[in-house]
Amino acid sequence: MRVSDQMMEKDENAADGQLVIASESGSGETRSSVVRDHTMIRLAVPSEDESGLSARRSGHFGKSAYFTVVEIDNGKPTSVYSLANLAHAGGCQGPVDLLVTNGVSTVVVGGIGSRPLGALMAAGIDVLYDADSASVGEAVEAVRLGLTPLMEAQSACESSQHSSHCGS
Repeated sequence: MRVSDQMMEKDENAADGQLVIASESGSGETRSSVVRDHTMIRLAVPSEDESGLSARRSGHFGKSAYFTVVEIDNGKPTSVYSLANLAHAGGCQGPVDLLVTNGVSTVVVGGIGSRPLGALMAAGIDVLYDADSASVGEAVEAVRLGLTPLMEAQSACESSQHSSHCGS
């Protein structure tokens, strides 16, 4: 997994509850992206079961059993529900279509292949990286604290890198 020097920070000009993701490229330029809806985001976390915030995270985006969706309003979870993953129905596009259809604005992953990463980015969904959180609740807290960098196309897992932490 190659993740460039990235950080998530509170922007001085951002409104209360607005998370700003800043990504520094190799050329030293900083690219920023505001997590959509500023005060409300719909965050999806690949997960192993339907136990909400206590669900164990899946390290494989496309083959996770579920996506736990957490609506976060003003920095606090307000709704939590699970979506059964379509696995690879329709290829890598199936899980992406499921998240788009359900209005997800942000996904946090431990690994993801280049095709689903590109499809999520093309759909306007922010993809954040977090390899450390064991549960959905821990991943949500990492996002809330600004510990999850924005992934870029070159951060995707290569097919030869697929293991328990990479997903396609």
